[in-house]
Amino acid sequence: MKILIVSGFLGAGKTTFIRHLTDTLPQVDFAIFENEIGETDLDAKVLRDGDRSLNVYEMTENCVCCTGKADFLTNLMTILSALDPEVLIVEPTGAARLSALMGAIEGLQYDALELLPPLTLVDAGTFFREKDDFSELRLDQIRHGSVLVLSKSEQLSPEETAVYRQELQELAPEAEIITGDYKKRSADWFRSLLEKRGGLVLAQEDHEPCQEHHHHDHDHHHGEEALTTVTLTRVAVPHPLYLMRFLDLVTKSCFGRIPRAKGYLPCGNEWVRFDLVQDRWLITGFPPQAEARVTLIGTRLKEEAARSWFEGAEGAARSGL
Repeated sequence: MKILIVSGFLGAGKTTFIRHLTDTLPQVDFAIFENEIGETDLDAKVLRDGDRSLNVYEMTENCVCCTGKADFLTNLMTILSALDPEVLIVEPTGAARLSALMGAIEGLQYDALELLPPLTLVDAGTFFREKDDFSELRLDQIRHGSVLVLSKSEQLSPEETAVYRQELQELAPEAEIITGDYKKRSADWFRSLLEKRGGLVLAQEDHEPCQEHHHHDHDHHHGEEALTTVTLTRVAVPHPLYLMRFLDLVTKSCFGRIPRAKGYLPCGNEWVRFDLVQDRWLITGFPPQAEARVTLIGTRLKEEAARSWFEGAEGAARSGL
């Protein structure tokens, strides 16, 4: 069983990339292992939906590279024995260390498993605004990626693209750098991701252990404030404008410092899905679900303030405001 790790920080577009990869290569037998911060199963739903049915395994309580490493490796062997897919795609949480995950898999030393060169998605917008303040976590994901995909880079000018390419190459000299719209690349290129490449150096260095997790805290930043998650259920908005107001308040840090938020919920007579990264968001239609889920990922989260906002929105709707 080949194992392809698709890494990247929060909101870089890992799930969208995996969906396109599996749709592009329908002849390949894929399975997906999804490690997600918090309780929202949105990414798993995206991977299961579509023209192709995929086997998706989820782990939401712990991180595959530290507190949940033993559970992950157990699941890995279970998938191998039960399904033995041609390729298992592992999507770690955006706050996981790529080098530690690679070391855990390689440490099994089992010849039935073949670790492929990992791929890391780098958000072009975030890279532009925050590259001088990148944490060791994000630098680790870039430095250990054999293929670096600069996601959301379709609108970059040639000059910007050249600068980003050079800076990424300095961080990962041996990596293949992909810019522009990766969806326009050939099936042969996507197929090449599933093959070993010469010169792959796996992470064997010692790593400072991740701090102990509490509740949904996920601290991989070693000195930086811990990322936490809050998931709200039983929430709704009467109109898309209400959701837009909520997301605008999120970007203004009214509910804590939240670089990532996502979820699905009733919106009037329909259901919608939203996806927020930093100060950008996207709202689309979504099939009705048994329960709404709104997940906020960040620091110093104000759960009660967020919950009260939704209660106020529903009250305003009932009052006809």
